Amino acid sequence: MAGPRSGIAFLYRRAAFGVRPAELDAQVGKGYAASVDAILGASRKTKVRLEPPPNFKPLPTTVPADPVARAEFARRVRDE
Repeated sequence: MAGPRSGIAFLYRRAAFGVRPAELDAQVGKGYAASVDAILGASRKTKVRLEPPPNFKPLPTTVPADPVARAEFARRVRDE
């Protein structure tokens, strides 16, 4: 059965970008739950600026069948 060191190393490989041996030794001393809190706590402290989603206008449901009218329709939609 795998020990706590390999479990914590696996956690850092899967949930983060790995861990250095000295940092792994420190996390093994703190325990698995503290390692999870350390990984999640780092992401919670990071401030991320979220952009609002774009506001797209709905497209009309009918598109003209005539090629000239279709080109004019595409031009109007593109320019709006």
